[in-house]
Amino acid sequence: MNYEGGDGTRAIQDGQQIFVNNQAGTASQGQYTYQGDDGKTYSVSYTADENGYRPSADHLPTPPPVPAPIARALAYLATLPPQKENNNNNHNNNFNASFLII
Repeated sequence: MNYEGGDGTRAIQDGQQIFVNNQAGTASQGQYTYQGDDGKTYSVSYTADENGYRPSADHLPTPPPVPAPIARALAYLATLPPQKENNNNNHNNNFNASFLII
């Protein structure tokens, strides 16, 4: 898809059908350009798929970096085997906790 509006807005997008967990969906990539209220031209590139909509542009805010202790904790947790799910809907008061000291 290609689009150009009378106000100078332009957009281009490609997409394809994908299957995730045996369900059909659409993944797309694209870019759009528009003129802001400040008179500047802004461009945004994006991907939209099973992981959500992910825009990328110099003018968009970005999250702060993950603090080192949190990054280490996440890396450690990723190495653990998956926990078995308790599917018996038995709401007993068993409590299982693991602690990680950084």
